Amino acid sequence: MGAQSDPNKEVLYYGDTGELIGTESFSLDPFAGGSYLGKPIADLEFVTENLVRSGSNWLNGANYGVLDDGVLNFGFWNNIQELQNSYYVNDDGSIRFSEANPATFSAFSTAQRAVARTTIALWDDLIDISFRETRSGVADITYGNTAAGANVQAYAYLPFGDVYDDYYAQFGWETAQIGRLGGDVWIGGNVGSNFTPLQNSYYSVITQIHETGHALGLSHPGDYNASDDNDGIPGPDPITYTNDAYFAQDSLQYSVMSYFDAYETGAQHIDWTLTNFAYAATPLVHDVAAIQALYGVDTTTRTGDTVYGFNSTANRTAYDFTSNTRPIVTIWDAGGIDTIDFSGWNTPSVIDLNEGAFSSGGGTEQFLTLAQVNANRAALGFAPRSQATFNFYEGLKAQLGLTNGLFKDNVSIAYGATIENATGGGGNDRLIANNVANVLTGNGGVDFASYEAATAGVTVNLATGGTAGYAAGDSYVGIEGVIGSDFNDVLDGSAGDDLFAVSGGADAINGGAGSDTLTFQFAEAGVNVSLTGTGLGGHTLTSIENLTGSAFNDTLGGDSAANVINGGAGIDTLFYAGATSGVTVNLATGGTRGLAAGDTYVSIENITATNFADNLTGDAGVNVIQGGLGADTLTGGAGDVLSYADSAAAITINLGNNYAAGGTAARDVISGFDNVTASAFNDNITGDNDANTLTGGDGNDTLIGAAGADQLFGGIGNDSIRAGNDNDYIEAGNGNDTVLGDAQNDTLFGGAGDDNLNGGGNDDYLNGGTGTNTLTGGTGLDIFDFDTASFTDTITDFRTGLDKIDVSDIAGFTFIGGAAFSGANQLRFYTDGANRALAGDIDGDGVADLVIHLTGAVSVVAGDLILV
Repeated sequence: MGAQSDPNKEVLYYGDTGELIGTESFSLDPFAGGSYLGKPIADLEFVTENLVRSGSNWLNGANYGVLDDGVLNFGFWNNIQELQNSYYVNDDGSIRFSEANPATFSAFSTAQRAVARTTIALWDDLIDISFRETRSGVADITYGNTAAGANVQAYAYLPFGDVYDDYYAQFGWETAQIGRLGGDVWIGGNVGSNFTPLQNSYYSVITQIHETGHALGLSHPGDYNASDDNDGIPGPDPITYTNDAYFAQDSLQYSVMSYFDAYETGAQHIDWTLTNFAYAATPLVHDVAAIQALYGVDTTTRTGDTVYGFNSTANRTAYDFTSNTRPIVTIWDAGGIDTIDFSGWNTPSVIDLNEGAFSSGGGTEQFLTLAQVNANRAALGFAPRSQATFNFYEGLKAQLGLTNGLFKDNVSIAYGATIENATGGGGNDRLIANNVANVLTGNGGVDFASYEAATAGVTVNLATGGTAGYAAGDSYVGIEGVIGSDFNDVLDGSAGDDLFAVSGGADAINGGAGSDTLTFQFAEAGVNVSLTGTGLGGHTLTSIENLTGSAFNDTLGGDSAANVINGGAGIDTLFYAGATSGVTVNLATGGTRGLAAGDTYVSIENITATNFADNLTGDAGVNVIQGGLGADTLTGGAGDVLSYADSAAAITINLGNNYAAGGTAARDVISGFDNVTASAFNDNITGDNDANTLTGGDGNDTLIGAAGADQLFGGIGNDSIRAGNDNDYIEAGNGNDTVLGDAQNDTLFGGAGDDNLNGGGNDDYLNGGTGTNTLTGGTGLDIFDFDTASFTDTITDFRTGLDKIDVSDIAGFTFIGGAAFSGANQLRFYTDGANRALAGDIDGDGVADLVIHLTGAVSVVAGDLILV
């Protein structure tokens, strides 16, 4: 099959905001015509034509095969004598091909033959051709082992035809002789992965499936073959997805004929309990389409009611997940009422019943240590992983951005097959319906019936089943939630506690009895919604008590009922749009007054309250609390932010004495806050003795630190900023700002505009930014940093031998003292009237591109400069 591809690849997922595709179950096929990682996403016709592009097959007449008897025969080379009596040996007895060498040939073992027979059966299930086992001399497809090449994994000869004629004609072979070679499969006898273990999901099995695909006429998806690299790049180089894949879907997610790992296209087929790759145990979704296009469709395969997965009745071990515990399979089924059964897993699963779609099940939610991995490997008789190999997988995990070891996109349904039912397991499952009558069974966990793939609106009642539209005829067992379509849906709950997820369209949602939840847990971006209707578009809600956000930063609001507001992951904000009176909110204990009465909060970090008198208290986390209009009582804690970003007028805040005035701060009672975000007007903010972060925003603000290591941000406007009595960090922002440090070690940034920075006492760092800046270090050992070329900055109190001037971010200068410029990236010191200056020539034209003015009769020597 060839070497594995380079794992140094970023995996990207596609989907517009709010789509329910993305990271759980995803196929590139529906996006044909687009691109992925710079490669075109091919349509099914192109994929199929590409896999059969050799034109070599067994369709040589009314019948087919060497015997032309309407049956494809397969068999095994049993001994060297059979080969020496065959077309592998010349008429004079000399060896024509190395496979006939007694020193390198070996017959298939009993276990290998069992795998080969299963492989033939899997291909036979797909196509309108019958197979029969026979002796080697008359077999169309014949299997054997050869150790002729030290690192040869395996290879196969395509069926007879013109594909070999030009090459072998040079040896005097006739067409009939060439044809007898076609279809033979050779497994590399020196490669251990071909023999141990001979089990589904391991490389030994996919190798036989892959090579048998060649023997039937399939090519690789791209123009690559073993070490033959045809990517057009001069010289030998590794065969990689980046260099050699013609189209986006060329990976082991879609085809066993590919050389490239499934993670190249976003799937996750690594078994993290053993730190090895799991491989396909059947031909995959593109292989099925291609082989059926070539030979026709077998309409007799599993026409009864068949179960795939746990409790399997498919009569193929690949589809029995109690034995094939790491399933990478594609399901072909010709009829009956069929089921995909994931009931044996207690981890979250996705089952997608649509043709060509991928489902995700199995794997582990927690990554393991090396010791745990090796314990698992020892239990199966595998050699332990070395630390170096384990580290490789750890690096791959980080490269792919994996947060768990669950399999993703590992079970697919062939195009043209219809599977009616889905059964989940003990985890929180998503069961995606198709356009026939489905039975969706959730079992344990919190499970969703999903209509995200629907091509029309649905009418769903979780108590009685789907009654209209795309959901007509559907029934639900153990389903707690429903995901609507992109169209106009009617979604009704049961008597229990239900969950509803909306997508496009204008949906009418009625939770009915119980405590029901509108959830955005599947959304691809943060949302701003409330149960009063904010952000819901055309959706209408009846009897919905609770709201759950996305995995991103959400803004969530309840209604007059007792709500449970769950932010989920991200930094989430609670708000009360439409309130007619104030609220009392404590993020730790819940809401007790107004619209918030009876509310419970989960994973909510911030509060934006009403325009009335509110009483807001944070929890033990870091909260941003914004009271709005009204005389509010606002209580923070360590790290909390008091925000007046929405104030329509300037405010004054003093954290030292908990004073609040002006704008929406008027009449507020504040306590316990470390940080303040001011308004867009001319604010006056003073810190306290803790480490404060004071953010001015727009307007001409006055920011004053106190004791504690403060961070002061002026924002836009002409700000006046004064550090407190500690090591403070100040960014003045845009505008003409005045910044004064204190007696400690301060870091001062001016930003855009004409700034005046004064470090005060001790050792300070000053960077004026752009504009005309005046920099005064004060006492102490100061660093004056310049990261842009300017002609207008002035240092007022530089002291040679004590202070430093840092120009390393502009260019790699060489200091030339008082000499004239003679080349690029030179820095010189010269007299500028009564003052002095440093000048830098960056481009070597003899003209200064940088001038730093120094007040007074100072001197600068090389030791005063930081050049690199």
